[in-house]
Amino acid sequence: MTTPRGSDDQGWGQQPLGGQPDQGWGQQPHGGQPDQGWARQPHGYGGMAPMPGGTPPPVVRPSEVSTAFWLWVANMVVSLAGSVVAFATIGDTVRAQLADQVRADPSLNQADVETIIRVGVVVGVVFALLFVALQLFFVFRMRSGRSWARIVLTVLGGLSVLLTVAGLGSASIVDAGFGLVGAILIVAAIIYMFTGGARDYFAPRPKY
Repeated sequence: MTTPRGSDDQGWGQQPLGGQPDQGWGQQPHGGQPDQGWARQPHGYGGMAPMPGGTPPPVVRPSEVSTAFWLWVANMVVSLAGSVVAFATIGDTVRAQLADQVRADPSLNQADVETIIRVGVVVGVVFALLFVALQLFFVFRMRSGRSWARIVLTVLGGLSVLLTVAGLGSASIVDAGFGLVGAILIVAAIIYMFTGGARDYFAPRPKY
C-alpha cells in the first residue's frame, strides 16, 4: 500500500491542517494560551475574587482619627490632674463650703456638714476616675474603627461639656480652669471624629 507523498502515517500523532500535532487535551484555544480549566481567574479587582471567609483588605487609619484619639487622651490626662488637685486641696474645699453653709444657716452642726462635704468630694473624685477608665475603653475601640464607640464618646463628651458649662458658676477657679480645658479638648475630638477621612473610616465595610 502506497502512502501519499509528504505525509507520515503515525496514527494518533497525525498532524491536522496547519502542521500542528493533534494532542487532544493539550489543544490551545484562541489567543495562544493553554486551557487549564482550574487555573482560570474570575473577574474582579486585580483579577482575584475574595474567597469566602478570607481576610478583608487592611484599612489605613486616617490622621483625623489619630488626632481625635490623642485629644481624648489629653482630656483624660486633664481630668486626672483635676482629680488629683481636688483631692489634694480637699481641706481648703471643705473649709470654704463649710463657711458658706454656716453663714447661710448658723444652726447647722458643723461636724456633720464637714463630713458630708468630705464624702461628696471623695465620691466626686472616684466617679471621675471611673469615668476616665470607661472613656479609655471606648477611645481605643473608636481608634480601631468601631462606629458605635464613636457614637458613645460623642454622647458622653456632649454631656460632660454641658455639665462643665452648667457648673462654672459654682466651681472654684482651679476647677473651672480644668473643666474649660477638658471641654475644649472634647469638642475638638468630636469634630475630628466626624470630618475628613474619619467619615470613610467609620463607614460600614464590605464583608468577605
